[in-house]
Amino acid sequence: MYNTHRGMVPAPNSRLTELLDQLRQEFENQSRSTGEFEHQLTGQLQEMEMIRQKVYQLEQAQIKMKQEFVPPILILERNRRGKSTKRKSEFCGTSSNRAAFSPSRLILLALRSTLARLRRLRRPWAMAPVICSVES
Repeated sequence: MYNTHRGMVPAPNSRLTELLDQLRQEFENQSRSTGEFEHQLTGQLQEMEMIRQKVYQLEQAQIKMKQEFVPPILILERNRRGKSTKRKSEFCGTSSNRAAFSPSRLILLALRSTLARLRRLRRPWAMAPVICSVES
């Protein structure tokens, strides 16, 4: 087993040395790939945090817009209902072209269409500035 002329040192085994070199190379490769994965993971976590912050900002903007638009719409609807009952009694059920284009009616239509657009946007990250327009 041991060579008596070499002073009790085991004989070198080339197969063992080769396996140890392969093991060292594999360890270095895995260490490099682990570092790359950690770098990718860090980047993705930062991106997710940015998306989370943007969603929060958009939700806050939506709440603010809702608080801004809903009360005037309710007021205009109450006013319109009150005026429509007066008009029915005045005109005995006939409609007037002036009533269809009154300023409060146009504002109500614009606010309704804006609110409808906001309701259709169920995804808060898809929110964008909405331009009021009158739909017929």
